[in-house]
Amino acid sequence: MREMGDRSVYVCHQTSGNYPTCEILEINLRQLLACRCRCRHGDIEMDTNIKIDGDDEFRCSSCELNKTEMRRVAWRGGPDNNPNVAGFMGCGVYNSRIIVGGGLLPDLKEKSSFKTECSDALYEFRPINRRFCKRKKQKQPLTLPSRRGQPLLFEWRDRLYALYGAPRSIYSLSQNYFVKGAAFDFYDAKLKTWIPLPRPPKPDYPHKSYAIFDDKLYVQSCHTGVFCFDLVTNQWSQQPISLAEAFVCEGKIIALPFGSDYVLIGYGGYATGGLFATYFSRATATILGSQHLRITLPLNCEASPCHLVDLGDGNICFFASIQRDSNSNSPSPSPSYYDIYMVKFKVEILPRHHWSYDDVVDDVSNQFLRITVLATRIFQFDIHHFNLTNNPTGVFGHTIGCFVL
Repeated sequence: MREMGDRSVYVCHQTSGNYPTCEILEINLRQLLACRCRCRHGDIEMDTNIKIDGDDEFRCSSCELNKTEMRRVAWRGGPDNNPNVAGFMGCGVYNSRIIVGGGLLPDLKEKSSFKTECSDALYEFRPINRRFCKRKKQKQPLTLPSRRGQPLLFEWRDRLYALYGAPRSIYSLSQNYFVKGAAFDFYDAKLKTWIPLPRPPKPDYPHKSYAIFDDKLYVQSCHTGVFCFDLVTNQWSQQPISLAEAFVCEGKIIALPFGSDYVLIGYGGYATGGLFATYFSRATATILGSQHLRITLPLNCEASPCHLVDLGDGNICFFASIQRDSNSNSPSPSPSYYDIYMVKFKVEILPRHHWSYDDVVDDVSNQFLRITVLATRIFQFDIHHFNLTNNPTGVFGHTIGCFVL
């Protein structure tokens, strides 16, 4: 593992139009941890009981010197840089490299948004030299074993796993945009091949939100409950219906150890009051309490799922993007830039004697965490050079992953 000063937080962002693009954005981890800026705080709503460290609109010395900045370090796609890059790709980490793959292929001939065909291509970003290219080494997987949209890619014990099917964001476009039915594989580096795993019990909607802890993958299907895959025994099991309360969010759920149990934190937008935390009992695999941590981004961020990243020592960041238009009076405007919203906060799990309990049942109720907002930032990125012209389904962008490497 690299030293903190050499490590960075990487945000993967996709912009989809006639030419989908995938970008890698970077911010230095040490500088991010030191940041205490309160830039454009008014765009972000918070409960009055959430502690805020610093004054509104405060700009720390690091930002004044342009040290705490997010930069675009690599990209693929666009008319001049591999126009066949897919939209709605999946994103994960493998061997300390960011892996991006799958997705919906653009229909360049008809100038519409996407074909009904998915991609099996894999790309990798190497932080050490900032190269973003197709995978070529024979010792590594060159393609996915199945052509699917928005696969869930993750690493566990030096294995690359791929779960794919029909995430809600793709299903809402058209039933023709994906191959119905889920699949699940891992890459065996010794055999240099993909090994199929048992399919999820409810195959049509394999993942809306997910968490990985205790050598298990928990996934929430859109309408079919929470399922657990034991990464040691390779067995699926359906979880108690009460566990769905922890997975009302979209994307990755962060699991913070607390004694023999966990606190699960996710972001669900306005529908769930922003950040949402639950207390998970390992002994019973049930939720013993929940707490709304109302930190919500503007409504126009809701189409872009937020991605949380654990910075260590209780420090957590979440990122989301929003397309902007420099000429909103245009009858069919094309976005000229997008913003990346960042909120950094500190999570403190209170001692048990400070918890409050429900009067009716012996459940933890609303007070087992203390949240302190440390910084809010908005980073802006120009996309003129991507030549993203509008089309019948519009041009839109979203974050697809966030990692510390």
